[in-house]
Amino acid sequence: MKLTLEKYILHPRTYYYLKRKYFVSGEGALDYDNSKEAVGRVKELEKELKHYKEMVAEKELVIRLRDELLKKLYPQAKK
Repeated sequence: MKLTLEKYILHPRTYYYLKRKYFVSGEGALDYDNSKEAVGRVKELEKELKHYKEMVAEKELVIRLRDELLKKLYPQAKK
């Protein structure tokens, strides 16, 4: 293996990184076009997730404010 790495001027760390990537994700993980598309899709999904998290945070804030207002208006009422 050492001779092959030297022949292709490949660092052993690079070899093991690519080997692990191949065994975990399969042959498609080594294809540049697929990985480029996957990175774009991941970024798109991260952006969408951020948007949903903001929506949930706003909704929780509205609920919390409503509960506080109801407690102030009706202090004798219990849940």
